[in-house]
Amino acid sequence: MASLLSLLSHPDDFEDRVEPIAMDVDLPTVKTSKSVVIILDEFDLFTFHPRQTLLYNLFDIAQSKKAPIAVIGCSTRMDVVDCLEKRVKSRFSHRWLHVPSIRSLEGVKEVLERTLCVNQGVTGADEREGEQGRWNHYIK
Repeated sequence: MASLLSLLSHPDDFEDRVEPIAMDVDLPTVKTSKSVVIILDEFDLFTFHPRQTLLYNLFDIAQSKKAPIAVIGCSTRMDVVDCLEKRVKSRFSHRWLHVPSIRSLEGVKEVLERTLCVNQGVTGADEREGEQGRWNHYIK
């Protein structure tokens, strides 16, 4: 569990945990963390749990920006946000995407590409164009 928490920790949090041996040596300290995307399928079933503790903790971590995580909830219910407790709803970013019923794998691929790809030329900054192109290539 400690290793999982250290992976999720923000790189700035590592400054406080410098090993005494590393202070004597002039080696660069590596500050790194992993970004994590948590996908909760049938999200509405998590709303039936008492106090919705899991949802509260996940949204709290994502909102605090202490750990680079994103929580994606998938549900077939349109009123799933209304099922959240008040304290959980306050942590929820209220960003949701309605995806119409897709009947084929090719349809899923098209919707995901359209949603995740960045429109090039929107920012106008030349240094961003390369990053946007690499992102779009990675998504496709």
